Amino acid sequence: MPETSASNGRPPRRDLPELWVCHLGTIEYRDGLVLQERVRQTDRGGQVTYHGPGQLVGYPIVRVDDVVAYVRLLEQALVQALSEEGIRGRTRPEEGPDFTGVWVEDRKIASIGVHVARGVTTHGFAVNVENDLQPFGWVVPCGLEGVQMTSLIKETGRLAGQLKCFRRRAAFCVSEALGRRQRLVSLSRLEAAVSPPAATPV
Repeated sequence: MPETSASNGRPPRRDLPELWVCHLGTIEYRDGLVLQERVRQTDRGGQVTYHGPGQLVGYPIVRVDDVVAYVRLLEQALVQALSEEGIRGRTRPEEGPDFTGVWVEDRKIASIGVHVARGVTTHGFAVNVENDLQPFGWVVPCGLEGVQMTSLIKETGRLAGQLKCFRRRAAFCVSEALGRRQRLVSLSRLEAAVSPPAATPV
């Protein structure tokens, strides 16, 4: 399969927002009743997080030799994309792996969780653009007690409707950081590319 990047705002179930949770680390819930039947276990790296509408979720599928360097590359690409929106993001590698992601002062705006199998990545990053931040209060995000989450519209004071533009900006910055040319592909075309060929009638 060619290297590609799936970047979209993943919609949850219509009736309940889904909470996507990783296997690693201690998963801490603040409200078990709120979370019933909304938790999904995944094999991404990192600790508990939330994905919902209005959040930009990007899952690059690339071959890597150095996982830590790849995570740092994603962080810097997102810092660049956010800077073009007027947001001064920063990384905190010196504070340890729990602080992976992108921060605006001490508020977290982007999370990163990567899984690598046979040198190929899955999963990736999530940037809070115009999503409801309340669900982060149902868990201990990234295992960091007291962490404050933020979003693009919260930091800029803009109205909702920013996701489409920021999606293109972030995809360009990540592609450039990876030394790749950005190519926009529709979901139907991507599905056709990975579907097995139809059997030829005998």
